[in-house]
Amino acid sequence: MSEYLKNNPTVNCVVIMMQFLKLNIWKGIGEAKSHFEVTKLFINSDIYEINEFKNNITTLQSSSSSYTDDFKGNVPLKTVCEITEPIKEMKFLLVASIVNIRQNLPWYYEACKKCGKKIILVPKANHSYTDPKKFLETMVVGCTNAQCKKFEIQTVIKYIIPINVQDCTGTIGLTLFNREAKRLLNISAYELKKIHDAAKDSDGLFPMQLNALKNPNITEYNVNNYNNIYIVLRVTEDMSIVSELESKIELLIKVLHPQQLISQPQQVQAKYQMI
Repeated sequence: MSEYLKNNPTVNCVVIMMQFLKLNIWKGIGEAKSHFEVTKLFINSDIYEINEFKNNITTLQSSSSSYTDDFKGNVPLKTVCEITEPIKEMKFLLVASIVNIRQNLPWYYEACKKCGKKIILVPKANHSYTDPKKFLETMVVGCTNAQCKKFEIQTVIKYIIPINVQDCTGTIGLTLFNREAKRLLNISAYELKKIHDAAKDSDGLFPMQLNALKNPNITEYNVNNYNNIYIVLRVTEDMSIVSELESKIELLIKVLHPQQLISQPQQVQAKYQMI
């Protein structure tokens, strides 16, 4: 799946069909398993069942056009110096380069498999085996989502990568979350953590594989702002979009705030566009 998304970055609707599989449901959580060698997986294949399902999705047309609409004037284009002091939640476009991955900050977190929210440890009282009148308190995994409390919590490792990006007016911190990080790195957070643990590296140091984020030309980010924290929601590698926005931002800087210009990094790094 990650390979498909990497090779098809502009696809907004992905339909997956599985044939000859086993479906297990345990404590409210469904799990699909392959059945020997007969199971087949179809991802957006040109077959009747997938095409028919797509035709029945009434919002498909609007969602497919939103990808380019986000970069064609529907969302304002800004520079770093214009967004460092936000007062409310916003969406915007930002063209910048990755200059750093911050150390001593977590690059992954444990999330609830059912809803994706971060899990927490909560106390649970248990009867003592030696004295039934006494209780022993232990810590168990819990989810902050009230809807998950009636199920047994299962966890999954997800990305939360703290990055710094820079344009010609300044530098700002962003957080790259699981979906886009996995597509860019082509490896899941769980698999990368296994490699990191096997090397016995400190959790305060990010894996060397994350340096791959600094190399490719990346063009678009959807960004939400909340309490001065910027979150990367989406990324694409469409160079036509980057080139068009770079031309617009150059004109914007020259006209509005030429005094904010700073020297660019000597090495060209990942180009970002944020919304």
